This record gives sequence, C-alpha cells and structure tokens, in this order.
Amino acid sequence: PDQSTKHCRRPVCSRGVTTMLCALVWSVIILVLVAEPSAQGSHPEQIVVGKAKPRPERKYFIYDVNPGEGFNLRRDVYLRAANTVKRLREKDPAWILVLPAWPHSYHWKSDFTQEKIPWRQFFDVEKLNEYVPVMEFEDYLREHGPYIQQLYYLQNFPWKNGDEWNERISPAACTDQPRYYQQDKGYWLGHFSGYNEVIVDKFQCVSVLGTATLLDDFILQNHDLISVFVDRLESLLHFRFGETEYWAARRSMVFARHLKDEAEKFMRANLPKPENDEVKGWKYLSTHLRRKDYVWYDRKDVPTLQGAVDQLKPLLESQGLDVLFVASDAPEDEIDVLRKELPVVRYKPTPEKLREFGDGGVAIIDQWICINARYFIGSEPSTFSYRIQEERLLMGFTRETTSNRLCYDGLKEGDEGCERTSYWPPV
Repeated sequence: PDQSTKHCRRPVCSRGVTTMLCALVWSVIILVLVAEPSAQGSHPEQIVVGKAKPRPERKYFIYDVNPGEGFNLRRDVYLRAANTVKRLREKDPAWILVLPAWPHSYHWKSDFTQEKIPWRQFFDVEKLNEYVPVMEFEDYLREHGPYIQQLYYLQNFPWKNGDEWNERISPAACTDQPRYYQQDKGYWLGHFSGYNEVIVDKFQCVSVLGTATLLDDFILQNHDLISVFVDRLESLLHFRFGETEYWAARRSMVFARHLKDEAEKFMRANLPKPENDEVKGWKYLSTHLRRKDYVWYDRKDVPTLQGAVDQLKPLLESQGLDVLFVASDAPEDEIDVLRKELPVVRYKPTPEKLREFGDGGVAIIDQWICINARYFIGSEPSTFSYRIQEERLLMGFTRETTSNRLCYDGLKEGDEGCERTSYWPPV
C-alpha cells in the first residue's frame, strides 16, 4: 500500500501489455469499485467493472478541467469537448465522448456530500447524444474497466500580450506539479471524477497555445489509441466561438426535465403568468445579483445593495412589471434589505428538495426561472448570468430584454467601467 495516498490495489496489467489484452484481462477479473452515492440520486449500487465487456468498435475521449473551475465554466468546456469529438468522428466515427462526473463546486455550500454526480442529474443526456454520442464516466467504467490508455495533461505555453500568436501543441516537461503520480509498477494514479482507483498506462504533459482543433491531429496520429484522457481542457480556446458548431453543441445542452418541472411548478404558484402570446415571457422581471466573492474582493463589476435597488426599481417601472425574481448568492440579511424596497420573490427549496436536487440543481432551477422572465438583467462577468442570456437568445427573447447588466453605483450600462454585455446571436 502507498500509505500517503491510501491506494492499496495493484494493477493487473503490466507495462507493455496491449490495450485490448488489458481490457480482456479486466473482463474476466471481478474487481469492485465502491461508488459512493451522491446526494443527487446517482446509482448507489457498487460498480462491478469486472463484468466490463470491451467494445473494440469504440474509442473513448475523456476530459476534465481544473478542479477549481465553477459549474458554468465547466458547461462551457463541455462545448469544446463536444466540438472536438465531432471533428474526430468526421475522420473516425468510433470516437465517443465520456462525460466527467461533476465534482463538488466551490459555490455549493450545503453540508452534505455532493461528489461523483452524473450528468443526467442536471441535463437531458438524450439531447446531448443528438450532437455527439456521449456516455457517463461510471458507464465507461462498467464497459471498459478502470483503465485509461493515455493521459494528456495540458499546460500553457508562456505567452504575453504583444507576443506573436502562433498556435502550437507539443509534449513537454511539466511546468507545475500535476495531480497524478506514478506508482512503482509504472502506472499512473490520481483523481478521475472522484473514482480514485482508475489506472493510466501513459502520462504526458503537453504545452498548448491556441484552439481545441490542436487536439485533432495530435490524437489521431496515434492509431492505436482506444481511450484518451485530456485534463485541463480549459487551456484550449473555442474554435470559431459563436459560430455554427458552437451553437449546435449549445442547443444540445437541455436542462433535465425534473429540474424544469420544479421551476415551472414554482412559477405557476408564485409568479404572474403571461397575459397573452404576443409578449414573450412571464410577467415578471428577473435578476442575477452576484454578491459574496465579488463583494469580498471589492470588485467594481456589481453594485452595492442600495445601488442595486436604485437600478432595479426604475427598471420595474419602465417595464410595467410588479414582481422581481432574484437569483443570488447573497445571505438572507442582504435579501431582506432588498425586500424593504423591492417586490422580491425567491426560490427556496425545502431540505428534502435541496438534497434531491443538490446545490447544482437548485442553481439550474434559479436559472430556468430567470430565463422565462419578461426581462432579465444580470451580473458581469458571471458565467451564471451569461448562460441565462444564451438560453434566452436560443428561446427567441430579444437582445434588449436579455443582454443587460447591473452596474456599479453611479454608472449606467455603456459607461467606462460598465461596458455593454457581449452579444453573440445564435446561428
């Protein structure tokens, strides 16, 4: 046993054994990985990867991002992964996308375990499959066993403003300590979506500068690859952000039905319904008011509480709306300040609902309620707000009722220090 890491199992495959032979070994050895149940309804049963049946007609693209990244940036990185697999499949249709289980997020403050959450808890996986074939990481373990052939750990080429932009990708020495280590038999261990007993045959740090298309030939040049794991995928930029393939993948990211049902049940009970079909959206104004870390670090992107009141009150009047739905990470005492001057409505799940949906699910419920409002105003540069704006544009809301932001006290949108929200119309 490696006492420093608590890993006790020894890999069954020695170095030099081919990928397919290794997969066959896993298919006849019963090795049980204990999958800790998530708070969001992930299968509580053990994953018996010893019953894995290798699928030689499949090749697996697995990815992950920096552990500190938040929920909505992870959604954005998914689009880069999906676009990459779409391009790989144009040259080899065996490739499928393996979805990393959701880890605990910095923004999730509830006092229960939220780890190894499958994508189906948050999104309609069947809709994701309409763009590229996808599978949950736990299903990969069942099908292929806890073995990955190649891991590429991405890192940035040194670059600063003024340098020539020359896209490139190259294997390199690791510039930082990666979150993986090599054990005495030569295999690599680490943290794989919370499943710590996965083993990797080959590990390589790779320096990158440019878009995710750099991965295409880099991966395809190795014809023997069956499974590849690309970590720190956020290091690569979108290829043609905001163009056709970006939006095709984005349209496939549909919220899970059970979360939309909960949001719409709340809307019917607490918010004024649309009066007719001629005006889009329910008859309320919605806002995302980012607080906590933005306030702690004295950022000038968002207003004070009084500044928020001074902007939201006249906006309600100009839009002819009497109800304000607020999505915010603000503590209740700050929300009470807003309630003294604004007609605030909030979604507050019961303890049972909170455990059922988790903090990530509750955030999506908040987003869905904001999305369906007559008018939305968000916080910059929050990806939580940006995802709401994207969804509204996809649903046909106008730029004027969607791409709006709160400003620091005394500023109005368009002033220096409160630049207008970026607008990327769906194509």
